Amino acid sequence: MSGPYIMRKGVSKLADLADGAAVNLPPGTVNVYYVNGVTWANGFVAGNDGNDGSIDAPLHTITKALSLCTNEGNDAIIVLDYWAATGETWPIAVNKSLVSIIGVGAKPRWNWVQLYSAAAVCMDITGKHVLIRGLGFTPISTSPAITFDDGAENVWIDQCQFNSGVQGILLATGDMNWGLKITNCHFHASLTVGGILINDDVVDVLIEGNTFDRLAGDCIHITAATIGEIKNNTFALASNGQGLAVTLATSVSGFMVDQNHALYGEVTTTSPYDDEGTTTTNGWGLNYLNLTAITCA
Repeated sequence: MSGPYIMRKGVSKLADLADGAAVNLPPGTVNVYYVNGVTWANGFVAGNDGNDGSIDAPLHTITKALSLCTNEGNDAIIVLDYWAATGETWPIAVNKSLVSIIGVGAKPRWNWVQLYSAAAVCMDITGKHVLIRGLGFTPISTSPAITFDDGAENVWIDQCQFNSGVQGILLATGDMNWGLKITNCHFHASLTVGGILINDDVVDVLIEGNTFDRLAGDCIHITAATIGEIKNNTFALASNGQGLAVTLATSVSGFMVDQNHALYGEVTTTSPYDDEGTTTTNGWGLNYLNLTAITCA
């Protein structure tokens, strides 16, 4: 197969979107809308919000694609290419439930389809059962990349890149009750405060397989949450008080922290892992500082 070939809705895969790359769709996906948010040539038909959203007539903005999705309809949005799309509304309000937004990338210049917001947060999620995958986030330097509002539940953020802003992912008080999964993401050194900040009493959290690259603050900082796992993450930490790998505040309980690797770590502390609660509140397994197994502080 050659060119931008699409296997149509009702199947589980998309093939040959970008140099032979295959993209999995969630089981039972109903409608698929395509977005091409750049104006330069990239091998796909130019996006226009007056189009129907098919691969042969893609939309230009993610906001328009979301408006066509049916709430709880198990629809998917495939982002072929993006940057700062003309006419986009920032932050992008993911206000539909049972929806997936998946970036595939039209050119090998990016590993992620880039969402660039020069004025605000990139994305605010209020829906339930939402999948965000394969997107790069570059918000204004004074904002986080992804935030949530009251009502969000069961959100999975997977294979995304966080390039700038204060945090990559910020969950503030009162914004989520249940279900947050963050997997296989990359958090860049340009984040000025930290990688993931969870400040809400959300139940059931999974943070797994992520990479944190020399962040200025804590890579994972949880001040309020109940029941979760933090495992198999890699932290390349700056020295001299630039931030810990994992910090759990006193109100955090029921977490298992295991098989995480911190490279180098703070020279002023004995451990880059900090649990401010009692020793029985959370379960700490085998975590590492360089090649040495280490306990939490």
